Amino acid sequence: MPAQLTALRSQLAALQRQRWLVRVADGVAGLTLTLLAALVVDFLGDWGMGFSRGQRLALLAGFVILALWGLKRFVWPPLLTVESIIDLALQVERRQGIDSDLVAALQFESAAARSWGSAQLETATVEQVASASSNWTIDPGPSDVRLRRRLGMLATAAVAVGLAVASFPDFATAFLNRFLLGSAHYPTRTTITRVVINGLEAFGPQATEAARHIPFGSTLKIEVESAGEAPDAAELRLLAQNGGAATMIPLVAIDRTAAGDDLPAVQAPRPGTAPGQATASGFYRGEIPRLTENVSFQILVGDAWTEPALLEVISPPVVTLELEHTPPPYAATARSARRGAGSRQLSVIEGSAVFVTVRSANKPLAKAELVIGSERFSFAAQDAERRVWKLPSETPLARVVEPVAFDVEVVDGDGMAPEQPLHGHIYIEADRAPRVAAAIVTERVLPGAHPGIAWGAADDYGLTEVRLLLQVTRPGGDVEQRTQIVRTVPGSEQPQPALRGKFVLDLKPLKLSKGDEVRVTLEAVDYRGDQPGTAARSDPLLLTVTDESGILAGLIEADEKSARQLDQIITRQLGIGEGR
Repeated sequence: MPAQLTALRSQLAALQRQRWLVRVADGVAGLTLTLLAALVVDFLGDWGMGFSRGQRLALLAGFVILALWGLKRFVWPPLLTVESIIDLALQVERRQGIDSDLVAALQFESAAARSWGSAQLETATVEQVASASSNWTIDPGPSDVRLRRRLGMLATAAVAVGLAVASFPDFATAFLNRFLLGSAHYPTRTTITRVVINGLEAFGPQATEAARHIPFGSTLKIEVESAGEAPDAAELRLLAQNGGAATMIPLVAIDRTAAGDDLPAVQAPRPGTAPGQATASGFYRGEIPRLTENVSFQILVGDAWTEPALLEVISPPVVTLELEHTPPPYAATARSARRGAGSRQLSVIEGSAVFVTVRSANKPLAKAELVIGSERFSFAAQDAERRVWKLPSETPLARVVEPVAFDVEVVDGDGMAPEQPLHGHIYIEADRAPRVAAAIVTERVLPGAHPGIAWGAADDYGLTEVRLLLQVTRPGGDVEQRTQIVRTVPGSEQPQPALRGKFVLDLKPLKLSKGDEVRVTLEAVDYRGDQPGTAARSDPLLLTVTDESGILAGLIEADEKSARQLDQIITRQLGIGEGR
């Protein structure tokens, strides 16, 4: 059967596409109206109540959810819905007031219709519909009317929003910024243009993050510049991070000349500032004597305010000193000593090497220096975290020969030093001179005698030599000095801390005669490495040169002295004379 309904089918296909586009456009218009209404409500709420960033984030999330819901509700169904030719034919039949001839003709024109029954009936129906369709006018129907009505509403809303944006562009810009979670403010009669904290800008064209880092315990000085209406005072609102009530600190209005260089002239108006507000008109200053914890702060000037921001308190480095020393080689019996963390005084033997270690307990260090007088010596970091620093060996502390006072200067990455200065002192521990003693049996000798002298010497770290100093005094007053070596410790041997013995003094070489006197002094020298040793002398022994009769008299005198001492001992033991 020839295709007699080709023109009718083309009309119905065009109607199918048109109705699909109308439905999609209608859905998009409905979604747009819904989102415009939501934006208007968001603006009114944000402008009236000043939503926080968290509240605006919730509104933005709600807007996204609303947009997704609108897509599903208005746009997605039309996109997926496609009407068939038969469905459109039924609608045309109803609008044209015909029976089911159109649908029947479309069905009879198919190839399957040949087996349905009377071919004459099918042909007659198709020809009748083909003849009548030339006079039909096919329109999209009521959906086209609804689209025109909705587009009219959308155009009206768009014109209203456009006029509002054109009339109040500052409000529109601020709302867009805040809607996207920015920090812009709506135009106010007063505008905060700059905030200076301790000489650094915290808000404004040259703001720096360092302005919000405050050293622990330091004074906080805040200076504020505003444009527009200038109220008599402003306020600083502080809120501790651990909660609690907010603290309001007044900011006093000052003259421009009193602001100094901390608040130079405004170079650029803040975004959202009205044209007449570009010139600074208000200056305020306040101070907090001591800041010891992180706080959130906010500046309030008239009807203007800043967003809450964090003032972070930077802790100074907590530093300890460790002093360690190694005694000189000659003091082999003295062990290396280490003072605990925090000890800043040390006593060492002369010639000791002192090692200084700096440890930071809470943060890395940028540098550490040892200061002795006008000289400076840098420490070197010993670990990747830069918390342990040691002093190199090329310093005066490598060999301490006199008392040393020193300072340690430490700076961390934030440019902060410890709260308490690091002073230290190294004292010299006395290396006592040797102790030496000598004794002799009799003090009266013959000119050629060989008296025996018992001696002993001791030192903390060792002796190197023991010698006799002889002074011969003649009856005529002549004096002669001589020295005899008693004991020497070779350098290949370990210095001895104690020596003792008996030395037989040969008087013949002195050519003595009756009446001469010989003063004998024992001298001991200690060991001090590459430094000269210290000598010490015993009490002198006086030998009187006499003849045999003098020796005998001396023995008698010694016997009488011994008898008296023995009698005193017996008397004490028997208790004779006690109690009287």
